[in-house]
Amino acid sequence: MVAPLIATKLNVPRLRPDTVIRQRLIGLLDQGLHRKLTLISGSTGYGKTTLVSDWLSKCHRQVAWLSLDERDNEIAGFLAYLVAAMRNHISYHEWYVTDLIQSPQSPPLPSIISVLINDISRLAIPIVLVLDDYHVIHAKSIHDAVSMLLEHMPSNLHIVILTREEPELYLTTMRVKNEVNDIGVMDLRFNDEEIASYLNDMMKLNLTKESVVMLEKRTEGWIAGLQMAALSMQGQQAEHSEPLPPLSLVNQHVLLDYLFNEVLLRQTESMQKFLLYTSILDRFCGSLCDAVMLEQSSVSGEEVLLKLENANLFIVALDNEQQWYRYHHLFAELLTRQLQKRARLGELEDVALMHHRASVWYEKNGLNLEAFRHAVAANDIERAARLVEGNGMPLHLQGEVTPVLNWLESLPEKELNARPSLWVMYASALLMAGRPTEVESKLLAAEAALAVINMDASVNNLLGIIATTRAAVAAIASSGPPELRLIVAEDELLSTDSIDKTNELVGQIVPAHNKNKRDNHQVDIVIAQCGLALKYLDSSLLPVRITALWLLGDAHQHRNNLVEAKQAFIEVLTVSRKIGGNIIEVQAYVGLGNLEEQEGQLHSAEQYYSRALLEHGDKPLAAICEAYIGLARISYAWDDQESSMKYVQKSLQLAKQADNKDMIVSCKLMIARITLLQQGASDAMDYIDAIKKYVRAHRLLNRLADIEEFEKIALLYKRNVPDYIEPLTTRELEVLQLIALGYSNQEIGDRLYLALDTVKGHNRRIFAKLHVERRTEAVATARKLGWIE
Repeated sequence: MVAPLIATKLNVPRLRPDTVIRQRLIGLLDQGLHRKLTLISGSTGYGKTTLVSDWLSKCHRQVAWLSLDERDNEIAGFLAYLVAAMRNHISYHEWYVTDLIQSPQSPPLPSIISVLINDISRLAIPIVLVLDDYHVIHAKSIHDAVSMLLEHMPSNLHIVILTREEPELYLTTMRVKNEVNDIGVMDLRFNDEEIASYLNDMMKLNLTKESVVMLEKRTEGWIAGLQMAALSMQGQQAEHSEPLPPLSLVNQHVLLDYLFNEVLLRQTESMQKFLLYTSILDRFCGSLCDAVMLEQSSVSGEEVLLKLENANLFIVALDNEQQWYRYHHLFAELLTRQLQKRARLGELEDVALMHHRASVWYEKNGLNLEAFRHAVAANDIERAARLVEGNGMPLHLQGEVTPVLNWLESLPEKELNARPSLWVMYASALLMAGRPTEVESKLLAAEAALAVINMDASVNNLLGIIATTRAAVAAIASSGPPELRLIVAEDELLSTDSIDKTNELVGQIVPAHNKNKRDNHQVDIVIAQCGLALKYLDSSLLPVRITALWLLGDAHQHRNNLVEAKQAFIEVLTVSRKIGGNIIEVQAYVGLGNLEEQEGQLHSAEQYYSRALLEHGDKPLAAICEAYIGLARISYAWDDQESSMKYVQKSLQLAKQADNKDMIVSCKLMIARITLLQQGASDAMDYIDAIKKYVRAHRLLNRLADIEEFEKIALLYKRNVPDYIEPLTTRELEVLQLIALGYSNQEIGDRLYLALDTVKGHNRRIFAKLHVERRTEAVATARKLGWIE
């Protein structure tokens, strides 16, 4: 789950009626549409956003716009906004990627980008995706995501990136291939004609040609400098042809400081206060400004904002309804500098009070993440601690791991000790951030704090959440470095009112074919900690209980405690029905399918696998892949090769989307078995050689034993078979080999996941094909034929 999205980040910035039309640059943008990327780079104040907004109003393409800020460095949130930007104007299209980014068991990044690319390519219309202010992004995962999108971009997509600096993307190869349309500072600078149009036609200054040329030289075509110079001159009574105020030719910061003071100091005292107070806000509307100002202004915030917009005072409208705005980035930076200076001098209120009022407004309006950020800025620990819990769904489980972790890491131990629940949340956030080795120290600190604090019955719930977290860490440790992070809800305040959000709580599935590779000691820890969790957790904490139950069932299944595993999975389904279903329910169905298959109850197993696919069959999740390959095994056992191939191909397709390499190998081995039966040994061995190359290329050496086992069976088909003997199927050969090793029918069924009656049926067909009546005769004949050793 991700936090509620800010709709204004998805709007194309509204053009002012006095915008200078820059036809030469619009021409460059048009010419670059045949390339993958248009990169517009230049420091603040060069009109990048305005240029692209104007161009998009004329280019007749569907537009997806995303205005980025520092908070977008969380990959989950970034992807949510990226998809929302696409859907904002193209909502009628079915976006499969939405299911992936909303799934608590998020697939690896390549699979999400693959599904997004497929979604875009299915559209029959050209799209322009704009990423504005990309320079704020420093997360490598996001750079990787954008690079992947650029590398495999569908032909109907064009990406525009606006940035102050060269982005950390893999652009060298793209530039060599002429796939990047670069527009830089030299292109963005206003020329004489554009400067004259802006100053004289728009700002009504009636400057002489000489003054225009002078301004062009002094500002070097920098529109922000031109704008501030124009504002500083508008109030002057002197002739505009007289010498202009001295402007720095070298240092833009000096120029900005001078012009800023010229503009700010010309405002009334009340307007200056408004500008300074509201500079703490990234985005603002009239009522939010009123809340921050409190009683500092006699005029409503809405009226002031309209006045600022009409005066062109570095304010940018974020919607067409003229409700939400932001300051020009450079102007906001300078306002912030002045605010801090005046607050230090005691000329204004404490800035913390302004942040507190903003936090209150955001909370009242249902924007808890923004409320939390301003509470942190106000250094209001009590308020931030309450807000971070997120009304039953902690903020770090809404895709905001980084800001929560940054805040928790900044708190002194005494504050955390006073609130043991924060220690527990700290551990959970670390687990979400992929830092499981750091979790235990935080859990120990939570237990130590609980021992000395007088708390109510919620202590038991915290102890239960701690135990569930330990089980989660052990589950990860038992199966090695996970591709997917295990998400466990850890909030002592989860209540009945919040259980509808349980769809966000999930454990990482360990596919059945990997269970023999897990660390038994860690599995024992999972079982013990889940037992403690279920003992302590209140019955109403269903989201946490369902996670503990699934972890318990998975661990028991590995330990071959089949009765206990089945009981735990069935309890998962019981809880899931109470809270409306989630991905853990799917995993429980797959677990039950594995158990029934292991006991030879193939019809029952088929029903469980099919139920797992009922609502999520098109999602590239590990559990879904396992359900499909389970159905493939069952169809194969029933000699329905066509269905078996259909199911395994679907599993392979989803495994590739999820970049689940181990599952890809399992699917390919299954395909090899079917190929051996349908096309013969030569084709099957060619396919096996390709699997070997894949395994070695991706260092999956643990799967070589599976390949060698199959090769032994395939080699038998390369030997001559007498005309009077009908060849055995792959399954019949497997059964015959186990007969030769002395296995009983029941043991053969256990090993091959077949029912006893199914094994006996295979025996009858083997005896009939070999023209024998007993096991010993069948083995002797097979050895003569070279089928077994």
